[in-house]
Amino acid sequence: MSELKTADCGLRPILDKIRKLRALAESTNVHEAAAAAAAAERLIQEHNLSEAALHVDGEPEEGVGAEQIADVGRAIPTWASNLLACLCRAYQCSGFWRHTREGHRFEVYGRSADLGTLRYQYAFFSVEVTRLTERYARGKGRTYANNFRLGAVAAIREAIDGARTTARSHATSSALVVVDRRADLAKERRDADNPDITSRKSTGARFDPSAFAAGKRAGASINQRSQIAASGARMLGKGT
Repeated sequence: MSELKTADCGLRPILDKIRKLRALAESTNVHEAAAAAAAAERLIQEHNLSEAALHVDGEPEEGVGAEQIADVGRAIPTWASNLLACLCRAYQCSGFWRHTREGHRFEVYGRSADLGTLRYQYAFFSVEVTRLTERYARGKGRTYANNFRLGAVAAIREAIDGARTTARSHATSSALVVVDRRADLAKERRDADNPDITSRKSTGARFDPSAFAAGKRAGASINQRSQIAASGARMLGKGT
């Protein structure tokens, strides 16, 4: 596990830049917030694809490792599970919830740089979702708060997916092959190490559409503190 923690040095500059940009300003403009969230994610995705381009000539890649990202109690929060699924897809990782005596923990597989990105983003978004829920859903009941969190995560997912699509549209086809292969290798290692894993069934929790919508509006504002210019990251030339 220690080598995963110490191998983030190549990732650290991009994360440091995002940390600094997130601290620049605050705003309540939802439309600007959504644009900033997408720009932040484009920065990560473009860095990822740029790094992948270095391996298109057959240079050996780092192997897949494993890490524990989250620990929860007896009940797995659906919003946290949805967020982790989104981040796994975005950063070429693959994970699952393992039952333990204390509750559940999320075990995730991927390259150390990808695990580092996922760890950082999960910590940041978890804190922000909790903060927004406390601010906008306090005193409105458990059902409202749960659906608010789900809506916030849905907004995060849309921003990340949109940014990922944009970044991939500017990447070379060879870089995309490398990145997609990383995701495949992470899943293969996860399944090989854990042949007994099964999908978790839905909890059947009550749905509150107004809370979900409110959560989406609030979730779109999470990254507004980072006024990241879309031109701040180098775009890759299109491949064939």
